[in-house]
Amino acid sequence: YLIPHKILGNIKFICELFKKKMLASSVIAFCITSLTDDAQKNKVPESMECLCKLMVNLGKSFDTPDKPNPLDRVFQAMEAMSKDKTIDSRLRFKFDDVIALRKRGWKVIKKDDIGRKEGEPDRRSQVKRPAQHQGGSRGPRDNSHSSNKGGPKPGWSRQQSGSQNLQQDGWRSVGGSTPKKIAEKPASPTRSGPPPKAKPASPTPPVVAAVAPAPVEENLDPFRHETDEKIEKEVNLMIEEFMTSRDNEEAALCVTDLKDPGRYYVVVLRSVLLSTEKKEKERGIIAEMLDGLSKSKTLETPHFVTGFERCLQYIPDIAIDVPFAPKVYGQLFARGVRSGWIDSFSHLFKWTKSVDDQRLFESIVGSALEGGLEGSGLEGLCSSLKEGGIEKFEDIFTDKKVSDMDRFVARYGLDEVKQALQ
Repeated sequence: YLIPHKILGNIKFICELFKKKMLASSVIAFCITSLTDDAQKNKVPESMECLCKLMVNLGKSFDTPDKPNPLDRVFQAMEAMSKDKTIDSRLRFKFDDVIALRKRGWKVIKKDDIGRKEGEPDRRSQVKRPAQHQGGSRGPRDNSHSSNKGGPKPGWSRQQSGSQNLQQDGWRSVGGSTPKKIAEKPASPTRSGPPPKAKPASPTPPVVAAVAPAPVEENLDPFRHETDEKIEKEVNLMIEEFMTSRDNEEAALCVTDLKDPGRYYVVVLRSVLLSTEKKEKERGIIAEMLDGLSKSKTLETPHFVTGFERCLQYIPDIAIDVPFAPKVYGQLFARGVRSGWIDSFSHLFKWTKSVDDQRLFESIVGSALEGGLEGSGLEGLCSSLKEGGIEKFEDIFTDKKVSDMDRFVARYGLDEVKQALQ
């Protein structure tokens, strides 16, 4: 999983460099040509996925009305590969989606607009949250925080400025056009006054909160990453607001505003990742937020389990720049077990079997056990371990060999735990 993820991350990084005018169009043209040839001739899945990613992000910049259009050959190859039954269906569907994206003039369809007929009012303007009728104190949530940090806003398609420069290889980059901003979401109720009244085209039934937690969905949509990026930005903004307000009710409303219970685990994922970058006091505030979301049943155990599991995949890379990241992860996991976010330590021991770096494994597991011992005491920790199927201390290290067990036990103060689990 990690290798394709890193490759796609590099492609996105290259796209951002091009948008910032830090890469010449000829470099991108070479990448597109190389990926197309590799995907068509050698049928390399990674090249196919990277080609789709590159087209989604930069296809519009190279799609010129001039003849011959250099993208025509690329899309002819993609159309041929989309009909090749020997290629994985997931990749064929990706090709179909990119082809459809170009036919729509590179206009991305929003999730809320799926199924909406032309001329029909935006459904988002017809739905009211029950909290609005109760004089909710929520203020408008916009993306001004992220826009102040530089970089293109979500929904903006930025093209190369200046005249269209013809490269030696025959490629052109579109320039001189003014970016158009997508339609903004309707304003939320302000803190100083009543919410604006929506004017639905037809009466809609009241929104009813779901009683049972929704299962965590798998990413079946090839372009679901666009929704994920939007959710990540909203979650980051929510965490920043909580760091200032410490308002648990506001945080819960922000989570329900995501309107995608299957993606609630992103709240946990981003919270843990941000905790690895924060100081101890700020980490405590983030943990306080997760405590509140757990107690209010806004986030359920499956959300926490999925969030921590997916976060572990990023820890090896983060640890390169932030050496104490594994320790923070382990301590936060221990707090999750102690606070009832996660039902068992056994999840961590199962996940860490795939961690190849011995020092990384020892840091995560040792910090989790150390945190559990400090927070729950010897009896509480041993009880949690036994409930997770750990009867002996050695059971923690199934399929794993600690280089120096005595040193490991002494470093994390686990002598009593080892003796209690003999």
